[in-house]
Amino acid sequence: MLHILLLILKFIGIIIAAILGILVLLICMILFAPVRYDVRARCGGTFDSLKGKAVVTWFFHLLRADIYYKQGRLRWRVRFAFYRGSSGGSLEEGNSGEKIKNADTKREEGDQDEKEQKSGDEELEKNAEELSEAASAEAVEEGPEEIKGTGGSESRPKEDQSMEGIESSPEESEEVEEIDEEACEEAYQADEGSEEGKERTGKERTGILQKVKDIWEKIKCTFESFCDKIKLLAQKKDKLAGFVHDEVHRKAFFRTKKELFRFLGKLKPERVEAKLRYGFENPYHTGKVLAGLAVMYPFLGDHTEIVPDFENKVLEGSLSVKGRIRLSHLAYLAWKLFWDRNIRQSYKDIRNFEL
Repeated sequence: MLHILLLILKFIGIIIAAILGILVLLICMILFAPVRYDVRARCGGTFDSLKGKAVVTWFFHLLRADIYYKQGRLRWRVRFAFYRGSSGGSLEEGNSGEKIKNADTKREEGDQDEKEQKSGDEELEKNAEELSEAASAEAVEEGPEEIKGTGGSESRPKEDQSMEGIESSPEESEEVEEIDEEACEEAYQADEGSEEGKERTGKERTGILQKVKDIWEKIKCTFESFCDKIKLLAQKKDKLAGFVHDEVHRKAFFRTKKELFRFLGKLKPERVEAKLRYGFENPYHTGKVLAGLAVMYPFLGDHTEIVPDFENKVLEGSLSVKGRIRLSHLAYLAWKLFWDRNIRQSYKDIRNFEL
């Protein structure tokens, strides 16, 4: 009985050890198997002629991803063990499909244009018929009136009389305006001479003084609020400066900076070959890109030749980048930062920090 129990425990231990071994193997595969990448691009002088290819592989091509860019179209293809997936078709198939779609759209547009022309012609015919009918009806109605007008003669139409009245009205209006202005001046002088006019002027003066006082109070309040904000910002600045200059936080910052630069050094590509001439319509953008490339120059290597063109919009040359990335470097970075006492304390202080 004891022998059977030990045998069962032996088999259970073997199974647990096998499972643990498989887990350890998987962890080592994920951490130490490098992810290799190979990027190549070429351009013939314009942005439309840009084409490129990127290949990413992992663990002896168990995982492979291909990305293509050509003629303004992006295609991708992924393979993991026996599973395959893609964006659908090759570049040539995509171009032929686009041509067929363009032809169908052109046919549909042509049919719509023909229908619109037919409908427009029908509408023009209908409008012409309606206009001809309306013209004939007006001719029939106006005929008798013209005959009556030729038979008799009137002295003058009413419109001439109205025009005479209009011509005479400006002189009369000018006289009326002069009379009104004289009357207003006399009334204003009479008001000023009376006691009511004096009271009115006194009220106006007090109203003006009250408005000036209100404006001064508003200016004073805004200035005081502005001073309060400046004092509050100064207090926040002192608090923030004290937080930054703390010894624990400074040590955490320099340790993080050191580890990040070490990690970026591990991510440096193995080979970079570039021969590039570029330029934008705005020279400002050309200079900004050049400044960014200058920062990355230590990682590019000696086989790079980048020539900016500040006068023309151009993009020509070739680029080849090849390297590998291991997740173990990222795991090592996280491990070092996690077990640092200063970094943990700084993280807690950042979470609890309030201005």
